[in-house]
Amino acid sequence: MRLLGAGGTLGIAPKSLQRTKARLRQISKRNRAVSLGQMIGEANTYLTGWVTYFRHARSHSELRGLDGWLRRKLRCVRLKQCKQPKGPRRFLCQHGVSPRQARELASSGRGWWCLANSPQAKIAMDIAWFEEQGLINLSVRQTALNAQRNRRVRDPYARWCERGNREEPPYSILPWAPAFAGVAGFDMSDGSSLPDESCE
Repeated sequence: MRLLGAGGTLGIAPKSLQRTKARLRQISKRNRAVSLGQMIGEANTYLTGWVTYFRHARSHSELRGLDGWLRRKLRCVRLKQCKQPKGPRRFLCQHGVSPRQARELASSGRGWWCLANSPQAKIAMDIAWFEEQGLINLSVRQTALNAQRNRRVRDPYARWCERGNREEPPYSILPWAPAFAGVAGFDMSDGSSLPDESCE
């Protein structure tokens, strides 16, 4: 991660995105003799830890871009796995593409990368289709991680005690508390008289 702008906002460094894409290229090579499901499993294993590391970064647009790029890579794989020329046409028709549009894509002389970005491929293999295949959605995953963290820290005493709300924190665990325990006039029961200490 790196700091972005004068306010010090956390973001994902471009080199980190480049390394991630390089790893995903290895996983999603079209000439690998593995199934699409195995590729998705390997990608999920790598990306789950990666997005957890960057869960605090302000990078929603970067994650959405990486999601779309990976889906396009996997569309390439799925189209190439179809037996030509009838395979792609049959697959597209089975997933909501009209026969005429499917025939146009199947008879096209364009490369797999271009075909994967075609309207026909996006209709047949949309976001819902990839969710059915089990592919992780990075932007959704990051939002869920942050929402889970916000629920944990909503109770200001949760860092001291995992048993719910307490009226006062256990001051005895604070490192400066014993030093003031014997000072006359120092009220240990009044939280307002205690030094300000952040939980972060």
